[in-house]
Amino acid sequence: MLKGNNQGGRPLLACEITRTQVFATRWAEKTTGVEVLQVRTIPGGVSPNLTSQNVSDAGALKSVVADALQASGARTKDVTLIVPDAAVRVALLDFDTLPEKKQEADAVVRFRLKKSLPFEVDRAAISYHAQPNGTTLRVLVCVMLNSVLHEYESAVRDAGFLPGVVLPSTLAALGNVSVDAPTMVVKIADGTTTIAILDQGRLQLYRTLDHGSPDVEPASLAHDIYPSVVFFQDTYGVPIEKIYVSGANNFAAVAPHLAQETAAEIEELDNPVFAGLNPGTLPKSMLAGVLGSGLTKTRINLASEPYEDAKLYLARFGTIAAALLLVAVGLLWFTIHSVRRSSDINRKLSAVRGQIDTLDRERVLAEKMLALPQNHGTVNKSEFLNSVFARKAFSWTTVFSDMEKIMPPGLHVVSIAPELDAQNQLKVQIVVAGENRDRAITLVRNMEQTPRFRDVILRSDIQNTVLGGTSAEDRDPIRFDIVAQYLPSAPNPAPPASGVASKAEDAPSAASAEPKAAEASAGPAPAQPAAQPKPQTVARKAGAQR
Repeated sequence: MLKGNNQGGRPLLACEITRTQVFATRWAEKTTGVEVLQVRTIPGGVSPNLTSQNVSDAGALKSVVADALQASGARTKDVTLIVPDAAVRVALLDFDTLPEKKQEADAVVRFRLKKSLPFEVDRAAISYHAQPNGTTLRVLVCVMLNSVLHEYESAVRDAGFLPGVVLPSTLAALGNVSVDAPTMVVKIADGTTTIAILDQGRLQLYRTLDHGSPDVEPASLAHDIYPSVVFFQDTYGVPIEKIYVSGANNFAAVAPHLAQETAAEIEELDNPVFAGLNPGTLPKSMLAGVLGSGLTKTRINLASEPYEDAKLYLARFGTIAAALLLVAVGLLWFTIHSVRRSSDINRKLSAVRGQIDTLDRERVLAEKMLALPQNHGTVNKSEFLNSVFARKAFSWTTVFSDMEKIMPPGLHVVSIAPELDAQNQLKVQIVVAGENRDRAITLVRNMEQTPRFRDVILRSDIQNTVLGGTSAEDRDPIRFDIVAQYLPSAPNPAPPASGVASKAEDAPSAASAEPKAAEASAGPAPAQPAAQPKPQTVARKAGAQR
């Protein structure tokens, strides 16, 4: 892909300033063609050169440019300005690569130009167009002294127009040529001859010759062109097949001399696109620069304020704007949906809060009723009955069955003590005995994996000081105190995948624990819980009175 430091479309207006004349054209907006052509003569003319003043009468030039552009029926102020070849230095430089960043690439190109210019490169405007050339890059570079560029741009600006594109005349004229075979373009202007050779769409050679006089003899022109023809054929090994001539006052006299020096086909540069254009007495090839400026694909642009095509700008950002619009619509839909959803949730929350408030009011009324002196006996009875119901809800058979399924080998139950905490939750304190702590930790993990035990804590381990006794617990060196919340109504736990003894292995432990369970059930009732369940239900059954 071609690289360059200037991109974009072309304005509909074009204006070429030559040594003695100004050409102005207006391109059709929807078709490839020129609608208007204006030609004006510059009083006193201009003196194109690289280093010194070009425009001696800026006011006269401004008036001529304004007259030509305004007569073109301009509906826009943007203009492509074509300047004489003698005012611009054009060079072809070879690079292996160029930096991607524009600022770094400009610095590299300026460094290569330092020793080849008759002025300081830092005081000049540059523009480049990089063409792939096999494994390297051939960079077409245009350089113009800032003061000289300002003279030509000021003539257009003072006329009320904007020079957004600035091109040398021959590069603009190359827009008329579209060939794949080796082709030479010879552009003759006042006092200079510019030679450009193209092959396969790439510019391979560019030279500007100053012959010192406005007119050039046909034989001298052929003699000046011949070295470039030989150089190209020797360098690239292919002959030039066609030569286009632009700007010759008498093409019929020039063509035979060129044909005598080369074997190429000689033609006058006349683009068929402009077949209907009437330039008057001027040879149409003299207008090659101003006419080709609207067709050229080069990215060269020396303008101090480059032109930006509004249509390209809109096309570039139209997709981004459409994407942002879609995102905005999506966010709007999501916001509306979220508001509706949050409204539904808020309504449900309000309903639940209303139910909670109703229940709280009923609870307060019930507590006030129970607090009456005549209901004191009923409260005591309800507390007693609730504690009895809580004790009866605890099944020794169920808890031993649950423990049997999760008890690892080498451990046995010493005691189990159920109790109600302040929140009326059933907790059990289990004391087990075994040989080492690892087995107790395995039991804790097994209890955590079952739905009937929660918040399992290994609270302490106690060394057994009575060893050598006859009972099983006297023979085990360590006792472990485990506390957990017990949920009798939870689903029956499945035996853990590992670390749990089989029923046959657990039988001795369960058997040794059974007598203690029976003894515990036959003994005195469990201690009174720290906080009793709320007695509302029992109190109502007992018939509270106001």
